[in-house]
Order: sequence, then C-alpha cells, then structure tokens
Amino acid sequence: MSFIFYVPFRNEFAQLIILCVIHQVLINCSAFDTDIGIKFVSVPETRVVPPGDRVFFNCKTNIGKGEKIYWMHNGIRIHPSQRNDVRITNGRLSIKIRTAKRHRDKQVGSYQCVGGLENMYLMSEPAKLTVAHLNQFDEPVSTAVVEANIGNNVLIPCSPPESDPPPIIQWFKERKLVNTSDTVRLINHQHLFLLNLTGADAGTYACQASNHLTGESILSPSVHNLTVLPITDLHKPRLLFEPESSYHPVAGSDVTVPCSASGAPTPTIFWTHHAFNAPPSYINGSDGLLEMKNVNQSSSGEYTCQIFNGRGRRILRKTLLTVFQKPKASISSFRNDPHREGDPLELYCNVQGFPLPRIYWVFNGARKLSDHKLEIHRLKITDAGIYQCFAENDVGISSAAVLVRVVPTMLNTTQISTEKPRYSKNKVDLHPPSAPNVTQLSEDSVMVTWAMPNISQDIQFFKVQYRDLGTSLDRQKSDWFTVDGRIDPPIRSTEVAGLTLNHIYRFRVAVVIDNDNTIGPVSKRFHLKENRQKGPCVIPQLQYILPLSTTSLSVQWTVPTVVKPSDGLVEGYFIYFRDSLSAGPYNKITIFGPGTHSHVIENLREGRQYDIKVRAFNVHGVGPFSPVQYERTQTSQQKKKKKVALAAVQTDAREPEDGDATLYLIIGGSLGVFVILVISGCSIITLIKRRKIAKKYSETNAAIHHKYQDTSLQISGQQHDGDQVYDESVSTRPTGQLYALSGSTQLAASYDISAEHETSFSVTDHSFGGENSISSQGSTAFAQDSSRNLTGTQSITPEILSLQDEYTDEPSRLSWKRRRKSEEIL
Repeated sequence: MSFIFYVPFRNEFAQLIILCVIHQVLINCSAFDTDIGIKFVSVPETRVVPPGDRVFFNCKTNIGKGEKIYWMHNGIRIHPSQRNDVRITNGRLSIKIRTAKRHRDKQVGSYQCVGGLENMYLMSEPAKLTVAHLNQFDEPVSTAVVEANIGNNVLIPCSPPESDPPPIIQWFKERKLVNTSDTVRLINHQHLFLLNLTGADAGTYACQASNHLTGESILSPSVHNLTVLPITDLHKPRLLFEPESSYHPVAGSDVTVPCSASGAPTPTIFWTHHAFNAPPSYINGSDGLLEMKNVNQSSSGEYTCQIFNGRGRRILRKTLLTVFQKPKASISSFRNDPHREGDPLELYCNVQGFPLPRIYWVFNGARKLSDHKLEIHRLKITDAGIYQCFAENDVGISSAAVLVRVVPTMLNTTQISTEKPRYSKNKVDLHPPSAPNVTQLSEDSVMVTWAMPNISQDIQFFKVQYRDLGTSLDRQKSDWFTVDGRIDPPIRSTEVAGLTLNHIYRFRVAVVIDNDNTIGPVSKRFHLKENRQKGPCVIPQLQYILPLSTTSLSVQWTVPTVVKPSDGLVEGYFIYFRDSLSAGPYNKITIFGPGTHSHVIENLREGRQYDIKVRAFNVHGVGPFSPVQYERTQTSQQKKKKKVALAAVQTDAREPEDGDATLYLIIGGSLGVFVILVISGCSIITLIKRRKIAKKYSETNAAIHHKYQDTSLQISGQQHDGDQVYDESVSTRPTGQLYALSGSTQLAASYDISAEHETSFSVTDHSFGGENSISSQGSTAFAQDSSRNLTGTQSITPEILSLQDEYTDEPSRLSWKRRRKSEEIL
C-alpha cells in the first residue's frame, strides 16, 4: 500500500514537517507496535556449495538462555533423527552435501530458522541452498563468419551455459587468451567488444566458461571467424549483434544494452527511449552501447537502436527494459491492540515491488493462508502471538511482524447459572454432511466441497476441520484444526489455505442445527503435491447480472471462444461475491462443468449492492479473476417491477453484435417475402390449371352425353366408313358385357328377351393433343323391349368398334369403376 500526498507549500522545511506528521499518523493507524520483543541476532544466508562439501547455517535470537530454535526445509520441519545428513548444534544447522545428483536434489531449496519461546515464535527469511554445477554449451559445433571494415566497432557474442554460481567467461584467439584493454572490452561479463578495428584483429575467436567452485572449464564448440575488410570497400550497414527482446535490471543497479553493426562508412548508432505514457527521447549511446547507471522505475520503457551510414536503409531494432524492484512488506490494521477475546481481527499485508510479490502469513512459526488479508472473526486466547507477513518475488523477499495480544473476557458470577441443563426427550436426529471432496488449488490451498441431505431443521452454519498426517516418510498425526469463520447455510464449498506442501491431510465438515452440532465422515487422504501443471489461463467475462428478487441475483458469464491447449483445460468456475459495504472476505460458490456459464445467487440481503467476480479452475489450480461487477438486489417497496438493464461487460465486440442482428433481421424479412410470393404464384398457377381441366372435362362429358343420349340406337346392320366394311357379330349376355369372337368378322348378338341389358364403352377424346389429352368413360344402358327379338345380324359403326376394342383390353375388375363414372356423367 502506497500513499502519495501533495503538500501545497513552497518552503522545503514546511513540506518536510507536514510529511513527518502524515507519516506518524499512518504509523498510529496501524495500531500495532513493530517492536515485538524478539528479533534475530544471526540469520541464515544463501549459500552455493560444491558437491561433497559441508554447509553451515547460523541462527540466534536476542532471547539468550532458554530460547528454542528449530529449522524448516521447504516448509517442512527438519528432524535430525530422521536425516543422517544434517546436524543441529546450539541452533546451528550443518548439512553434508551428497555427491550423487539424485540425493543432492533432495537437499537443495529454502531453509528457514524458527526461534522464540514456548508460545511466541519468529520465523526468519528463507536462505537458498544450491549445489555448484556447470552444464555443457547448448550450441552445436559451428563456425560463424563475421565481416567488418577497418575502424568499425565489432561485438562478438557468447551464450554461456547454465551455471551456479554464474560462470566466468574468457575469450581466446587462435587458442591464446585475449586480455582486456582500451580497445578490448567484456560486455555484461560475456560478450567480446572490439573497438576501432584493425587488420591485426582478424582471426578465429572462441569463448570459455569456468566455474571456480567446481574447477570445471568448458570451451564453446562454436567459433567466430573475423574478417577485416579495407575501409574503401563501401557497403550498407550489416547488423552484427541485436539487443535481446527484453531486459530486467534490478532498481539501483547498472545495465548495458549492446547493439553492433559494420559498414563503410562506419555506421552511426544512436538510441531512442519510449517511456510509458511519455514522448520519445534521444540517447547518444557510447560506441553503440546503451549504458545506464543506477536505474529506477523511470528507466523502464521501450528502447530502439537505430543504425545508419548514408548507404541503404536505416536498421531499427527494439527492446523492452523493465526495472524490477525488491519487495517491501508492512502490516496494518484498523483495530487497536490489545484485542478482547471474541472480537474480530483484520490484518493487512501492504507490499510494494515488481513483479507483484507473492504473499503468505506465518503465525508463531506456522505457515497460514496466502492472501493480503488475514481475518479472524472471533479471537481466542490461543490466537495471541506473533503474526508475520512474507512478500516474495523473483528479485528477493521481505517480511514484517507484529504482536497480537488477546485479553480474556471476565465472567460475572451472577451470570453463571447453577441450573442443570434440560434435555428434550423428543430430540430430533441430526443428519451430518457427506464426506467432503478435496481439490487442490495451489501449493498451499485446497477447495473442500460437500453435500447435505434435505432436512426440515434450520441449518445455522457449517465448520470445516482438517488434520495434518505428515509426509509419506514422516507420519506425524496432528490434532483437528478448525478453519476460521462460519460458512453460511446455502454454501457447500470453502477454501482451506495455509497448508504445507507434500503433506497428507484429511478433512471433515461439521454442521450446527438448532443450537446442536454433528460432524460428518472424514474425507479420503489427500496428498498436497507440487503443482507442475498450471491452472486455466482464460479470464471469464461477466455478461449479465440480473436482480431476480429481493434476495437473489442471476449471474451469467462468458469465456473466450478460442482457447489454446497450453492455456489449460477448464473444469469449473468459482463465483466470488460479498456485500460492497462490508469489505469483508468473499463468499465462494463452486460450479462444476466447463459448459455451465450461469448461476443464481440466493439468500442475499434486500436492497444491498454486491461485488461479484468469477474465475475458472481445474485440478491443477485456478485461473485469473474476471473484472469485478456490481449489482443491487431489489427492494420490497417497489410498487411495480422496473425494467432492469442487463449489466453487460463493456467490450468492443458488442457493437458488431448489434450490427449483425440488424443484418440478420433484413435477410430474414427478405426471405419471408420471397417465400410468400413463391407460394402465391404457385397457388394462382394451380388454380388456373384446375379451371382449364374442369372446362375441358365438362366439354368432353357433354359431347359423350349428346352422342349417346338416343336410347333407341339399334345395332342391327353393318356400318360402312369409306371403302372399309365392318361386319362383326356382337354377342350380348345378361350381364351386359361384350365379347369379341376371334376368327370371325361377324358378331352374333343373342339377347334374353326378358332381361335388361347394358353396354360398357370408352370414348377417348384426343382433340386436346399433347399431354393434356383427356379420357372419358361411360356406359349406356339399353332397355330392350321384351317383345323385341334381336337374333339377327346388326351392323356396327366405327365408334362402337373402338369402344369394343378399348373395353376388351382393360381388366374386367375395373369395369365397375367405368360404369360408375359414366352414370355420374350422364
């Protein structure tokens, strides 16, 4: 936490007085005395030792006689009886480094000293222990050709191998050591820089890396063959060495950024600085080198190396310089010390530094949660002691400590009841929660979830407990620890932080119902392992926060549509919410499943504003938070429902979505009108065709009816059509069917005098032509007089003959349909 004040006084002495007063006020607001009474006189320091050597770590407090000191290795307490490579004598730790690499890897890491009295312990800042080594060069065997003109400044690079401590770099020319001078420099303890090149500088160069602790020296497999060209060989600039993409110096240190090129005439190299939110400025580099002393935050920004010699195009190369800052930690609180038993406690760890430091808390030598705020809802006597805040980043580590005193509450004797407690005979059985499921969030925290059966009793709150079972090699079962804070009835998950890496834990959940409690079954053993895989990198975006009632809010979010496989899979989401006025810890809801992007938060307070944010998680960890959004629940005093605008996240993608919606609406309307026109056209065409068919059909029926309406037509002789004579016999049966007699040109008609006869016929009208030809069938019933004798031979016209042929060709089972149709027509 940093504060910036503007003091409107020109007198520097007056400004100093005002700043001192403000500083004193801030110290008083912290409500704690930084002098906790215990401090370290000697602390362990970071060491690099060769294999097989013995290293010593010292630790001593100002307590003197009676002090207790023990050591931690990577957060785990060291027991000399379980390790034959360590010894602790009067608080001094000695370690015998193994020669085998697989044993050395178990010895390296951070070591911390914990010292104090029986109920008050102070933890030192960690000291790093590493084993000296020198790896091989990563470069393959190769020869690089470097050409430069006389008078140029040439930089020959060297990429040293990994080494601890950093290697010592030496250069050799033709296998002879190159000594530094006014014209030969070593840049950043690795690159060879030759100034004002001469013909004598031509040759083959190679670098060598050495480790002074291990005594090893390795020559680079790649060499550089330098060729010196005369100054008369004019050519445009040639880039020999470009700066790295980024540099990260520590505040207060010096940094050199090289940039080298050859050419004739000799190229001019200068630098420009583009600071954040500031116009660019020009910097004259010395011999093409950007050298800065005692860098600070204002030195950060983008730097551009520009090379030009009047021939060809200008060469530009950019690099980003970011100044890192060691962390600084302090602890503050808004409550005065000492605290009373039962009062809440809030401690804030205020840190400065870049990159953003990682924070964790330590209470009496035991590591707690990892957050900038430590909160205890109800203080107990056992909560008194030393609280430390540690802030660590890639540059260093810092810590702060305060002493918290808890005053016990005194009970009045009149308040102590001597009445024996009453027990109800009709006591209702309590249903405990299920065994919790445990998911690892980080290297010191887990997420505990559980289920609760449907019961009629009122749940007051939940409590989560855990037990440390030690490591797989050191099984030491601890007592059950209760996580601070009550968990509201609708919540079924909580985060447990402050755990120790590589330890095994068990968890259980207790529920308080009607002032009575019951404890659920314990979970399976959970091993808190080192998280080598990362959590999801996607950042959810809150899309809508809609007030549904006076006690509920509907939350909907989205995730990026394109997710790289390297970003980690999403297995669920955490919804964090809290009352905006309380500024307390966030409540957490666990949503399982990557496809769920909405949830209704219930049991909220009426008319209150809430802070809401979302983050993704998987089994390997959690992702970054979404931007915090705010929304208020409805109030019961509202007479009618207000139209609540959806609290959408303002993104650049919203405007294209509105434009697409309008485009889709126009396209849909056009398609709808087109479909209606097509259907209408088809209907009109169909109606016209039906009318034409009906008209033709009626004309054909009228012609048939007109032709055969004379029922007195007699088939009594032969009809002649032109030169062709039709002389056929027709035989008629009582059924009225006609039969063609093969091999005869005469048709014999035999009639039953007392019967009623009918003749089926078919008339085909082809006058319409083409596909619209229409066939009409009909039948004429001929009522014959009983006194009439038709035994003679009758002549048949060509129309009757065609009817006969058509009738005899079709199946007899269809004749009834033709008769029926003919009757309807007539």
